[in-house]
Amino acid sequence: MIIADPGIGFGKTLEHNLSLLSSGREVVPDERMPLMWGVSRKSMFSSLLGRESTDHRLAGTLGVAARAKDKGVDIIRVHDVEEHADIFAAMGALR
Repeated sequence: MIIADPGIGFGKTLEHNLSLLSSGREVVPDERMPLMWGVSRKSMFSSLLGRESTDHRLAGTLGVAARAKDKGVDIIRVHDVEEHADIFAAMGALR
């Protein structure tokens, strides 16, 4: 299986990353190609949230992961599995 990963955070500016994140599924419009985002604990959250420590990036990661799900991203690579499972369960209950 081939999975498309736009490489969020790798050699990109904050503006590039935000552009990718706002585009969602548009990056790979062919629905047959799974799309994955790896956004967990990315340094861009330090810039966005004004916090340097990776310990303070969870809120940003959860917010972007929730947005990814709404934008049609198929796979979301994370470090904090339990927290993400909780937020996706809560989102599912609201639908």
